[in-house]
Amino acid sequence: TVQTCLNGEPQVCVALDPPETPESTCNDNIDNDCDGFTDLDDLDCQVCPDADNDGFIDASCGGDDCDDSDDQINPDGVEICTDNKDNDCDGLTDLDDTDECGRAASGCGCSTSDKHAGLAAILMLLGLILCRRRY
Repeated sequence: TVQTCLNGEPQVCVALDPPETPESTCNDNIDNDCDGFTDLDDLDCQVCPDADNDGFIDASCGGDDCDDSDDQINPDGVEICTDNKDNDCDGLTDLDDTDECGRAASGCGCSTSDKHAGLAAILMLLGLILCRRRY
């Protein structure tokens, strides 16, 4: 049972026998599944429920959850840079998501570019010039 108030009066919700879980009678102003919500205030009665229960409504219903079948994929999700999925629903996956993964992330812990290659080449050239002058 769930304690609720109706017009300022305490009420005790007694689930139907058998209980409606999830609530499917959405037009009787009764909390049929004893979760503290009635009719359209109950997530079970909304046209587009949150299928993966991550707190975000499916994008096809006007929400911002880009995969309502996976509770780890939503706008608050953490981008995993090696799974080829858009984990944070920003429209970008893995290496295309430069804010989260960066261009240098390759998934193997190594960099795809060397920021100091130009400096190393200049130093090698300078070393060769100095060595040549000595001989």
